[in-house]
Amino acid sequence: MLWALVTIGVVVAVWLGWYKGLLRRWVAACVALTSASPFLLWHLLFPPPIDVTAYSQTVAYDFRDDKYAQEFALLNGGEVD
Repeated sequence: MLWALVTIGVVVAVWLGWYKGLLRRWVAACVALTSASPFLLWHLLFPPPIDVTAYSQTVAYDFRDDKYAQEFALLNGGEVD
């Protein structure tokens, strides 16, 4: 899905390449945001079931499902916060 949005953004940017006006950077920014917005909206409305954050000494796992988090902690010797 992301590749399709990037391709659409590139095609629109190339098509708008003829524009040399003062608002060229704003037009490019609008094209980029417009082509990426469906992907960003999808991830806001339907987040992945697990999120992993690595720190310097630890790794934090965030789960949407508490039961899955408890099973993961049990299998890996961790704890659920």
